[in-house]
Amino acid sequence: MPRQRGPELSPQLRSIILELRSLRYSYAFIAKRHFLPRSTVINVVKRAKIATERATSSSPSSDHTVTTSKPRSGRPRVINEEQRDELYDVIAHQKSGISYAELQAQYMPTACIRSIQRVFQAMRIRKWRKLQRPLLTQ
Repeated sequence: MPRQRGPELSPQLRSIILELRSLRYSYAFIAKRHFLPRSTVINVVKRAKIATERATSSSPSSDHTVTTSKPRSGRPRVINEEQRDELYDVIAHQKSGISYAELQAQYMPTACIRSIQRVFQAMRIRKWRKLQRPLLTQ
């Protein structure tokens, strides 16, 4: 099964590559088996070797292990994935007619309304304004 395209390999796949290489499998075999370029497999093994050498030397090493990447630079997100899922549950299952201001006040007081709108835009969810309609009478 082909892997998803993305900027990084998962830590599980990196550990599998390192394990297969320690069992003396060739780079080409590992690459074909996991639908990766051979150069990617070579780089994973090379970086793991460098990281283990640094860990055994007397110099201080960083916090990341051989199979994980360094944390990415940049500003952290205001609304993380758990909060995003909570917003989706509120809109989809509980209160579909809630306004952005009410969402902000009740669920995300630290985020601005525009951040909440961007989250819904990324999920391809459009919130429609609730119309003020007169009550039906008989």
